[in-house]
Amino acid sequence: MRVEWGANEQYAYGWFVPLLALGLLWRRYGDRPETAAPEGRLTGLLAAGLFLLLLSIFPIRFLEVSNVGWRSVWWAHGIVLLALSYGFILVLGGESRLKHYFFPIFFLLVSIPWPFLIETPTVQYLMRSVAAITVGVIHLLGIPALRHGNLIEVTSGVVSVDGACSGVRSLQTSFMATLLLGEMFRLRLGRRCLLIFLGFALALAGNVSRTSLLTWGAATRGMEYMEKSLHDSAGQAEVFVVLIAIYLCAVLIARREPPAPVPSVARSPKGSEPAPITGPVPKLNFKISWVYVGLAWLLLTEASTAYWFHLGDQRAVANPVWSVNWPVNAPGYGEKGLSKIEQGLLRSDVAKNAWWQAEDGMNWAMIALRWAPENPNAFLGHQHTPDICFTGAGWLLRNEPAPMRLNVNGLDLPFRRYVFEVAGKTVYVFLAFWDERSPGGVQEIPLAYGFTRRVKAAWEGQRNHGFKKLEIAIVGPATEGESVAALLRGLQKIITVSK
Repeated sequence: MRVEWGANEQYAYGWFVPLLALGLLWRRYGDRPETAAPEGRLTGLLAAGLFLLLLSIFPIRFLEVSNVGWRSVWWAHGIVLLALSYGFILVLGGESRLKHYFFPIFFLLVSIPWPFLIETPTVQYLMRSVAAITVGVIHLLGIPALRHGNLIEVTSGVVSVDGACSGVRSLQTSFMATLLLGEMFRLRLGRRCLLIFLGFALALAGNVSRTSLLTWGAATRGMEYMEKSLHDSAGQAEVFVVLIAIYLCAVLIARREPPAPVPSVARSPKGSEPAPITGPVPKLNFKISWVYVGLAWLLLTEASTAYWFHLGDQRAVANPVWSVNWPVNAPGYGEKGLSKIEQGLLRSDVAKNAWWQAEDGMNWAMIALRWAPENPNAFLGHQHTPDICFTGAGWLLRNEPAPMRLNVNGLDLPFRRYVFEVAGKTVYVFLAFWDERSPGGVQEIPLAYGFTRRVKAAWEGQRNHGFKKLEIAIVGPATEGESVAALLRGLQKIITVSK
């Protein structure tokens, strides 16, 4: 998970989760119950289950390396390791130990990013709500402001609610903190749920306060002052205040409601043998050497994965090298780099944003990005797409993204075509991905992330060898067909293929 923790500020707390889980385990170890089942006993069904779980890690690791950022496989890996841990605790300590240590091990799952099917609609809705509430607060201060999706426009510029593509700051961190404190205070289930609800409410209140402060600073002191003097310090202060508030809520809840009783099992007198397990269920002798076999399998999995993708690197074909010849002499040409917030989200090595009017009178805006082969954050380029980022900026998506290919100066460029409406105008947006090295030199259509495609990438040993991304918005075409023709004409003039 280190790649996601290092690239995504919303999950940076993941670095601390393993240490916190160890602390929770240590607290539980102090009042552990005596084993309620004979050690070294293993049912045949449980043995088969543990064996299959160990085997499943092998394909999961291959899918993870070739599909960095695929949260479903991360969750599969986490759940498998969770089940393995529970299985071995059940074997060595019985049901009483399993119940006793259940939560500290379960807590490790909070370090895994939420699945996109849950995170994207939830966070986008909350960000729009934060922006709407912030506009109301700013109006009460006598400052005019307009909301465009997750963006707030004031006279000096546009303020984003953590960026049109980002999330609600401190939301995931507050969720982790509420789970942690609920366990530390040994709260009952209902009280833990209450603490989680309060944590979400405090995170939203903190975001509204922070966004209101940033919007006020941008409106009264200018965008530069807001970005350089307020943005980072306000974000850090918000997280700190929210966490302190959550802790105080946990203390109050713990005082008003006694914690759930700690389960205990009477310890056997010293020297006595545990009672035998009765019943017809067959048992297998469990040997500690099996643990070493499992560890050896994990090491073999890692070594095999590294070797397979080393072979994949050697099989990958170098694709044609091309660059953008920006039309600096075109009417209305302007350009800029990414803002600090945008660069923090994408972490690309090269980024340029430009706009101009083409010879046919149509208005272009294009962002070109590149992640070098040694950059582990290329997966972020796949995650931030127009249907998320542009709708977050208030654009209305009219059509589902359609796949297409264009032959541009000998290049087979794969695209997705989007149709948006903004400010009463129709905007045609095109998204292109380009792998600098790929098996057989084949370029996949952007967002072709079906399960079969992901398995194929793992089978071919494919991973990042340099990655380019283009996002192009064109205003002016009357139809989708005309927009494609305009795109082809424009790209033929600005795409240069190296010989």
